[in-house]
Amino acid sequence: MRNYPYHAIQKVGAGKRCCYLIEKVVNDHLVMPADSRRFRTETAARTAASSLGIEIETVGDLYEII
Repeated sequence: MRNYPYHAIQKVGAGKRCCYLIEKVVNDHLVMPADSRRFRTETAARTAASSLGIEIETVGDLYEII
């Protein structure tokens, strides 16, 4: 079990329509956006998170990050 709150990268969509969002997971029912941008690659999302000073704990779809 993880300690709340933490930051994660949420993968939305599949294939060519996939994008990545930086999210703050507050508890097992609440996910808030930490940044309002969408990224085409996970690497771009990790780079943006590090420039904001955010440490990413996990990557995945909504069910994997909570």
